[in-house]
Amino acid sequence: VHDSADLGRFIYEHFRATGWMRAMGVWGQAVGIMGLMNLARRLGASKYRNAAILAGEYLKSLQIVNPADERNHGGFREHTPQTPWSYPRDAATGGMGLCALYKETGQEEYLQRAMWFAEWYHRFGSDSGGWPFSYFDFRKGRGGYTGGEVVGEEDNANRERVKGDWQAGGGLVYWQLYKLTGENK
Repeated sequence: VHDSADLGRFIYEHFRATGWMRAMGVWGQAVGIMGLMNLARRLGASKYRNAAILAGEYLKSLQIVNPADERNHGGFREHTPQTPWSYPRDAATGGMGLCALYKETGQEEYLQRAMWFAEWYHRFGSDSGGWPFSYFDFRKGRGGYTGGEVVGEEDNANRERVKGDWQAGGGLVYWQLYKLTGENK
């Protein structure tokens, strides 16, 4: 699509029979980036590396970068740069995508953004016991364990989630940052 704001964005699903499709959110962008970077390294093909970097530009557009808005700074919006909420578990994968981009390119901006994310994830995307929230509302600047006001997931909106459910990504992004920086924080 010419002049699309989705430049670099992956497709989540496409139904050929109807032509209906849905674009990818934060977690899939990051998984695609990591896969493309591995493919580029194995095959020595710059086209895969270039595609991963382009996908990284879209990933960056999902991250809130506003140090004046402490409760949201560093968090990732779930689907589009306008989405007012996040699943922190998916956002953790976005952090891993930034780590992969830094590791492969050496560009400090990726590492800085990954650290902003980890700080947000720890301070605001998780509860006082360190368990990541299942949902975070950027308008309210707080998270919780119910689905919130997610369009298309109304059936799950008031269902209480189990602390830690689907949360392996948080540990992985912290580990990757430790390996990249040597910082225990």
